[in-house]
Amino acid sequence: MTNLQRWQTLWHRLGGPSNPEPIFSNLQTRYSEPHRAYHNLEHIRDCLAQFDRARHLAVYPAELELALWLHDIIYDTHASDNEEKSAQWAVGTMQAANLRPRGR
Repeated sequence: MTNLQRWQTLWHRLGGPSNPEPIFSNLQTRYSEPHRAYHNLEHIRDCLAQFDRARHLAVYPAELELALWLHDIIYDTHASDNEEKSAQWAVGTMQAANLRPRGR
């Protein structure tokens, strides 16, 4: 399964709108920024592979997978608030898409 296919499957599982490709394109662009030595698409693939081995333990697996996809979306090597900004970006994106993850 490609990254895009996995993203589409997750997005629909979460009840997202029919076309998740623009958000995926944004993810792909951000995680491919040249200044990212570690917090890149390979890092996300590794996180997802590790998650796949423990998915059966999660109460809200789709929401946890979404968090993995978005946890490093903002990455400024000179900033110390990347995680906070990534969380804000994730919340804004979910609200704009009218996503309502369980567990909230």
